[in-house]
Amino acid sequence: KSSAAADDIEDLLGMDEHERSDAINKAGGNILKALTKEIHDYCSNEHKANWQYIIEGRACEERFIPEHVKEDAKKGAYHGGKDFLLQHYDQDHNGWSLDDFMRLQSSKLANLQQHHVAVLRLYTTS
Repeated sequence: KSSAAADDIEDLLGMDEHERSDAINKAGGNILKALTKEIHDYCSNEHKANWQYIIEGRACEERFIPEHVKEDAKKGAYHGGKDFLLQHYDQDHNGWSLDDFMRLQSSKLANLQQHHVAVLRLYTTS
C-alpha cells in the first residue's frame, strides 16, 4: 500500500510531512536545495562529497570524482567489491551531468523529477 510506504519514508527520514514541507519552503520551494541543506547539516563527509559529485559534477571526470572513491580505487575495492578500478565508477556515463540522467528513458517512464534522480544516484553511490 502507498500509505504504508509513506509511513516507512517518514521513519527513514526522521521527519513528518509537515517538517518536510517546512524544509522545502525554507529552501524557496526547491527540493534539491532542501536536500542539499539536509545532507550538508546531517551527513558524513563521504555522503556530502557524493552528493556534490551528483548534483554539480560530470560522471567519470576525475576532477569531480570524490577523494574517497579515488582512495578506494587505489585499494582496488569499493563497497566491498573487488578489483575496483577508477574507470569502473559511473562506467558508460562519461561526462554525464544530472540532467543527462534525467533524460534516460527509465527516468522519463517513471516520471522522475530531478530530486528523485539525485537521491537514487546518492543511494547507489553511498
